[in-house]
Amino acid sequence: MNTEINEIKFKIKSSLKTLGLELDASPDEIRAAFRELARVYHPDVAAPKDAWRFQQITGAYSLLKNLNFLENLDIDNLTAEGLENLKDLKDFKDFKAENANSNKAEAKDNKNDRDDEAEDAAEQARAKNFAAKIDAVLTRYEHEIENFIDNQNQEAEQAQVQELKDNIIFRLNSQSSAVRNIAVKRIGSLINRDDVRQTLINLILNHGIDSESSRFIEALPMDNDTRERIASSVCEKSAAFPSSLIIKLLDLRNLNNFNFNLIERYILCASPENLALILRYWPKDKILSDTTLNNLLRSDDANILVPLLSVIKQNFPQEASKHAKRISELKDHSSPAVRAWARMLKQD
Repeated sequence: MNTEINEIKFKIKSSLKTLGLELDASPDEIRAAFRELARVYHPDVAAPKDAWRFQQITGAYSLLKNLNFLENLDIDNLTAEGLENLKDLKDFKDFKAENANSNKAEAKDNKNDRDDEAEDAAEQARAKNFAAKIDAVLTRYEHEIENFIDNQNQEAEQAQVQELKDNIIFRLNSQSSAVRNIAVKRIGSLINRDDVRQTLINLILNHGIDSESSRFIEALPMDNDTRERIASSVCEKSAAFPSSLIIKLLDLRNLNNFNFNLIERYILCASPENLALILRYWPKDKILSDTTLNNLLRSDDANILVPLLSVIKQNFPQEASKHAKRISELKDHSSPAVRAWARMLKQD
């Protein structure tokens, strides 16, 4: 019993210190201190290196928020009799405190919540959304305390990785683009796990990507299998991708890893800019399929025809004879550049 009492005393004192409070702090002071610190260290606004701090203050608040008898509790001389109001003393980690006036305290908390809601309603939309995010994250982190900074054994480390993965997947499914981008930035090597990879694929298919999320995706340490699976799954959205992401997904700078079937799929649905980019990397010893050539040659867009005729001329001019009729028609195209390349091919 003495060991449990000492542990409780240490936890209470440590939690009060974490929130910057004195030993006789009231429930209102505990709640106010947590809200103030949460707005500073919430993961959506704080630097990644401060993530442990938010977990620390959340754990402290989880412990203290129902201890309504702190003002009359002599912590330094705490005894078993002084803990009558605690339920399940044997399992302090899941403890909840209730005293004889719990109904009164609950009513007071409800009134405080209503007052806070009325105050929040007058704030700007950004402040209200931010407060909602804090409440949502608080539920998830109710019983966590600094579990990312301890030196744990292998089993504990695996549990931490699982928790981090679950948290990232949870955030990748958020309705907020800002929250999703933060999650993408923090994926790291977890991108090569099946469930994380599939969640990112779903994000791209359902929400698309902006310039910020594209940069974060490009920085992910994907292995070749992950890169190709993502590239294959999101091809239909690739017309809106920036060129740098196309280079990353198709690994265009590494000619030894060319997946020609996948790249031809991208050619057929690429924007003119990305089509020109892909053809610029196309190797000289590989010929575009007849299906792809026919589809592209039917276009009247000079932005498509110029890089296409150029790659035919420079990489596989022998294929021009198979499409002689269409190339002859292009000699009268409205674009001078298209006409010039068509005439050069006809001369061959």
